Amino acid sequence: MPSEGRPQAIDTAVITTPGDVPTTDVGLMAHRRERHIDRLKQRVDALGQSAGDPTDAIAALALNSAMRSALDNHEQQLVRDGLRQGATWSQLANALGGGEPAAARAAFTAWATQLPDLERAEANRLALTEQEWTDSQTVWDYHHMHHAPRPCSVAIGLGSHDLGVATVAAQAYLDGLVPVIVFSGATSPTTKARFPQGEAVAYREHALRLGVPDHAVLVEPTATNTGQNVTQSRAILEAADISVSSVLLVCKPYEQRRAYATALKLWPEVEFVCTSAPMELTEYVDSIGDVRIVVDMMIGALQRIMIYPAQGFMADVPVPPNVKAAYERLVQAGFTSRLAVTA
Repeated sequence: MPSEGRPQAIDTAVITTPGDVPTTDVGLMAHRRERHIDRLKQRVDALGQSAGDPTDAIAALALNSAMRSALDNHEQQLVRDGLRQGATWSQLANALGGGEPAAARAAFTAWATQLPDLERAEANRLALTEQEWTDSQTVWDYHHMHHAPRPCSVAIGLGSHDLGVATVAAQAYLDGLVPVIVFSGATSPTTKARFPQGEAVAYREHALRLGVPDHAVLVEPTATNTGQNVTQSRAILEAADISVSSVLLVCKPYEQRRAYATALKLWPEVEFVCTSAPMELTEYVDSIGDVRIVVDMMIGALQRIMIYPAQGFMADVPVPPNVKAAYERLVQAGFTSRLAVTA
């Protein structure tokens, strides 16, 4: 049946895709869908043969999709309300049908990425408990090497999703800290959509836009991990006959210690200075938009610091007990999507 009173947009809209469905109450969408379904039933004869007009079927399908999207959005709004009132992720997961709390949290933080800035920031704050925020801050602080940037022979920018790496490397050149930059990186599942041309190429293009001259930028476009970033950048520099005694290693904020330990292992003759965009954890979360992804990535980087030395991939660096304890609690809480598979 149509909506009560004067006809509304949902009553008169021509609907062939979910985007054609006006923003309105889900109940009104359901009424419009039922009208199409009723007409479909009236046109089908006893043998199941229809009159050959798909208009009502298409409209009903589009309305189904729009209703599902609206219900999903309402569901996440209710999750947010629950978090505001102190609900735990276990309670919320049970209310959602008994799935894993980590999956419920992942769905919520993914939904939050499309919210306006202030609402997104609130959602990210709500997504972690006070203890999880404390533990995340502990891990964040550990990952930073706290090196003071200084003049070096070259800057190497490690490819990733974070264009801030290219910005920091470019600024180092413009400030006279380095005479040349190497950007290293191919693509990965998390970067191929954003940088289809490759991470290193995208970084180079960004640096040129910031004023770095073409002759000061070298590109290493094939590395797919931190070790290859180091060894293949070294090969590029040797081929260019550039003498290197020190490297300004530019990376994401939470990758500093891992990158440093990897570089020490693979290029021990050189002095490394680590740097990244000067950001607090909450600032970085806001820049990425999804706190779960940020914590997952930090935990993945820390795990590799702990297990890779035994595999010969990086130098052994100490991990304080409080950092290990924070790591274990966050893993137990479900921040595991970036962990390396171990035997």
